[in-house]
Amino acid sequence: MSRRIYGSISNRLKAMAPKIMPEVGMGVTELMWSDRHPYEVIEVKDSTHIIIRELSAERTDHNGMSEIQEYKFSSNLRGAKKPLVFRNGRWRECQWDITYAMDANGRPKKDENGNLIEVSRKPSRRLESSEWYVGQAEKYWDPCF
Repeated sequence: MSRRIYGSISNRLKAMAPKIMPEVGMGVTELMWSDRHPYEVIEVKDSTHIIIRELSAERTDHNGMSEIQEYKFSSNLRGAKKPLVFRNGRWRECQWDITYAMDANGRPKKDENGNLIEVSRKPSRRLESSEWYVGQAEKYWDPCF
């Protein structure tokens, strides 16, 4: 059975680009249907496992709803962190295995804001279907959707 190809041709070509050895600080792009979202490598576990964090992106052009877009990127310490693994010739996002603190009755503990308290968080073997390009951070918002 063949794999379905979808989305913009430029995003599909980037997803199939040859692997480069990731380094801390290197840009990473999440490739959506036609949009792109910027990330940066914050940890290299080994040649096939990295942790990335979402970058802040500020649009710097004055083109309005246009396909010609320019952005300025900056590190975002509160940006979402995601584990990526290089498998079957492409970078894929792993899901997290999270262990939560429990009270004496076996219920998850919550902090003062009502959020569950994490004890540990590590990448699992389960993969998401998203596509990634390691080597450059890009942002693109498709004005046609």
